[in-house]
Amino acid sequence: IDANLRGKNLKIVIKKRHLFVAIKGKESAPIIDGKLKGDINVDESTWCLDKDYKKSTKTLTITLSKLKGMNWWDCVIIGDAKIDTSKIEPENSK
Repeated sequence: IDANLRGKNLKIVIKKRHLFVAIKGKESAPIIDGKLKGDINVDESTWCLDKDYKKSTKTLTITLSKLKGMNWWDCVIIGDAKIDTSKIEPENSK
């Protein structure tokens, strides 16, 4: 995201089963607008915008807290590219 943008310039809507991210005034061309693979805990989900060191961009990080935390999603937004979840080795099994 352009480094000149601030959090107040973004419209981010996190719902139980939907995520919407756009620059205010450009909502008709969102960055993300889609149905989530599963339900999330909206109150435990958040986002932050950080300046990238020595770059002219910022990074938008969105953290979604899944309601069923121990199940793997093969994608975040329905319709996006899927991953093979059978190849994932859970952190606690290493």
